[in-house]
Amino acid sequence: YARNNEIHGFGRWIKAYQPAIGLYGVGNEASNNQIYNGADTGILCYQNNHLIQCNKIYNVAKETSDAGGIYSYWGWDTRGSLIKWNCIYDLIDSVPGGTGLWGIYLDGYTSGTTLYGNIIDNISPGSSGSAYTGGVHHHLHA
Repeated sequence: YARNNEIHGFGRWIKAYQPAIGLYGVGNEASNNQIYNGADTGILCYQNNHLIQCNKIYNVAKETSDAGGIYSYWGWDTRGSLIKWNCIYDLIDSVPGGTGLWGIYLDGYTSGTTLYGNIIDNISPGSSGSAYTGGVHHHLHA
């Protein structure tokens, strides 16, 4: 579990796939963290049934592209997580010719994820608040 942390300046030496918090396996949690000023994704999750809630994530993915404030990685086994009440803002794609940044990025075959009550603001032009690429059975709530 990662709870009540302030994490910044991560990914100094290795830029890609070096998140502030990485959730692997089944049923892990990232709650009430403040994550900022990092080279890559704020929270990266693999596999299933994670809880990501009440995090403040900003000014991350400063040196990568095709990333997000919260990024759920490929795989049919990446499913069933709950992402709620997070505040994600100020993600600016600074990589020339990059593919963009998203507040919450459900990549590949990520499926069955529930998004609830997240606030996403000031994401790079050409990018968007959320991206869903290929997965199924997501549950989106305002």
